[in-house]
Amino acid sequence: KSFDGAYIFAILGHAGLAIEHLPPLSELLYKLSQFVQAANTSQLSKMGAALNRFAEFIDAVSNSLGPARSTGMTDEFFRVFVCVEESKEKRRQIVTTKSTPKVVHFWCFNSGFAMKSLLSTGVHSIILTSGTLTPFSAVINELGIPLEVQLQNPHVIDKEQISVHVVKNGPNGKELKSVYATRDNTEHVNNLASTVLNTAGIVPGGLLVFFPSFAMMEKCMTMWVEAGMWTKIIEKKPIFMETRKKEEMALVIEQYYEAVESTKGGILLAVFRGKVSEGLDFSNRKARGVIIFGVPYSPFKDLRIVGKKQYLDMKKKQNWSGSVWYEVDAMRGVNQALGRVIRHVKDYGVVLLCDTRYTSKQASLSPWLREFVYVNDKFGTVLTSLMRFFYSKKDMHQPVSSTTTKSGQFQASNLVSRRDLTSPTTPTQAVPNPFNTDLVQSYARSKGDSSSERLSDSQRTPVAKGKRSIFDVLDDEDENKPNTSHDLAAGPSGTTLSQFITNPNPSSIHSPSSSDIFAKPSSTNLSRP
Repeated sequence: KSFDGAYIFAILGHAGLAIEHLPPLSELLYKLSQFVQAANTSQLSKMGAALNRFAEFIDAVSNSLGPARSTGMTDEFFRVFVCVEESKEKRRQIVTTKSTPKVVHFWCFNSGFAMKSLLSTGVHSIILTSGTLTPFSAVINELGIPLEVQLQNPHVIDKEQISVHVVKNGPNGKELKSVYATRDNTEHVNNLASTVLNTAGIVPGGLLVFFPSFAMMEKCMTMWVEAGMWTKIIEKKPIFMETRKKEEMALVIEQYYEAVESTKGGILLAVFRGKVSEGLDFSNRKARGVIIFGVPYSPFKDLRIVGKKQYLDMKKKQNWSGSVWYEVDAMRGVNQALGRVIRHVKDYGVVLLCDTRYTSKQASLSPWLREFVYVNDKFGTVLTSLMRFFYSKKDMHQPVSSTTTKSGQFQASNLVSRRDLTSPTTPTQAVPNPFNTDLVQSYARSKGDSSSERLSDSQRTPVAKGKRSIFDVLDDEDENKPNTSHDLAAGPSGTTLSQFITNPNPSSIHSPSSSDIFAKPSSTNLSRP
């Protein structure tokens, strides 16, 4: 059940706590918490932490009254939710006769509360600045204070430094749309893997791949391993993965930074609004490309999301409803992730919005990005553009030299996941952990020691006459500029770059770094019982 914010005082009143009792009570609770935790025993430490949380709750309720100490402020900005706590017994489906405990939630659903409290202190002026304030209309509605001066600056880069694409269809020609209905669809999940595989063969340095949630990222990881796609991807670049635990993430980032400085670079799988999407340095080679899978909508059944939408619908502000906020909130997460690719005036990179829904969401992207967005029906068109973009920077992903790789770099990736993955179809057969040292070091062995891979001229496999790498095609085009912007120069064999991409013929590709960039998703049947 939901109630107006001031209902919290009625609940506390039943416990004999009046409004005037709250400030001294919170002060007493904080002192008790410090005293109990000083005992330095496990049980007392837990008790002290609980007292501290209760003190924070009392503080929040007291502060909701605002400087005027009025319940009107509490009603305007806060809501109370009372719900039944799902006990461990219920989760385990154990019947119990005990009364069901209830949980009281006291939530502020409007950031304007903090701004109004700040204004009430008599400040002369407030400067609010951020890279993700758009759309301004949403910010104004949310804050509820006059913003008489508004300034929106253009980005410091020009069009040659960024390439943004809405990718409607994957390498297999099927629609890219990561929704609940497709999360267990093998063809769709492998299409995502093939998208990463193809892109990793072109983008130099680091490649960030964002998922809407940890659940989706881990689901994809498991299915990619089962289909053999994971192994194919790490042959292009080693893969690192954002962790739920903060203490493990520092090591993952350190190893990723080392990898991106190597010839192959690295891939970092991450989630929207996570540790990777803000607060970390991804300048230059640390992020030459960003792939976006899905739209990061918050769980619509989450009580806080339900409460926020209800709150906004009740306020009925002009053009600002719960559904509008829900959409804006998702796109803010996207814009935050996209900001990872350009970090300074000389930086450059590419962005792939791999979901057909972004076709109609361009207006919600950050203004500096909108003018650079291209919508693509064919995946091959995207690859053509990426190759031209990086070739113009002389930063094309080149064949990997046979230099020795530090094995420690890849062993550390084993720390990302400490659990064993088990196949749902054969419970007794373990699925290879993608961070298993042997599997990940297959990449290192593929580079190997140059001395062990040297071949005499008689041992080398002759290259068939007429077979040309995609880099040869690009060089031909660079030397023989087309007469119009719509025609591509044909190579000696008569094959244009556009034909090379949209109608790939793996047998005609010689370069080892581009031989798999047209790889299709595995056809392995992974149907689940």
